[in-house]
Amino acid sequence: MGCKKIKLTYRHGIRMNVVFIFARSGSKGLKNKNIKIFNGKPLIYWTIKQAKKLQNVSEIILSTDSKKIAEIGIKYGAKVYFLRPKNLAQDKSPEWLSWKHAVNFIHQKLKKVPKKIIVLPVTSPCRKVSDIKKCIKLYDNNNFDITMVVTKSNHHPSFNLVKKSSNNIKLINSDKKITRRQEFNNTFKLTTVAIVTSPSVIMKKDRIFDANVGATEIPNARAIDIDSLDDFRYCEFLFKKYKYDRFF
Repeated sequence: MGCKKIKLTYRHGIRMNVVFIFARSGSKGLKNKNIKIFNGKPLIYWTIKQAKKLQNVSEIILSTDSKKIAEIGIKYGAKVYFLRPKNLAQDKSPEWLSWKHAVNFIHQKLKKVPKKIIVLPVTSPCRKVSDIKKCIKLYDNNNFDITMVVTKSNHHPSFNLVKKSSNNIKLINSDKKITRRQEFNNTFKLTTVAIVTSPSVIMKKDRIFDANVGATEIPNARAIDIDSLDDFRYCEFLFKKYKYDRFF
């Protein structure tokens, strides 16, 4: 697959941005989940469709190790300038290294680097485009290195999250002050809805929380991360029930 040059330039005085979609093959939790048919279309279709609704985005770039995923991505409007090396597409491969690879590629081979990168994982089709825009706005209006999306958690490391050794369990964080669920209302979990950052942060840091991170919040129903068949079925049920595609 050739590496045709692209030009990331200013348009109407605004420096353009890039959406990255990272979709490897070989998922163990749910085989071929990134292209599994979801509400009549391959799952990746919905993320590409959402990305097309964002303003000031010049490219939607797909990073994958799979020719089949690449072909489907191209069909629906993503650009594929490279196939990801297999060593960056394993179960234990840190995705941050795939981000570095993608940023380095467009810098070295395409000779341009965008001002802002928006990462949209394929596995959160129930998000709204407005959820993504809210995350972008937080990044644009503050001094965070990275902005993400969180949702309220029903679990807390000082109340009902434990580590297990043989048959013995202990709280991950033993805080005796917390005795009721209602006392940890400010506990949130990370989602795979959207991540906004810059090329320089990706290249300089080794992981997300090495940086200064900000977050917006969305409801649990829009924050589902598909990792299993049960996740897939539940997410598709909600997608159809609430007609989430009308928010695209």
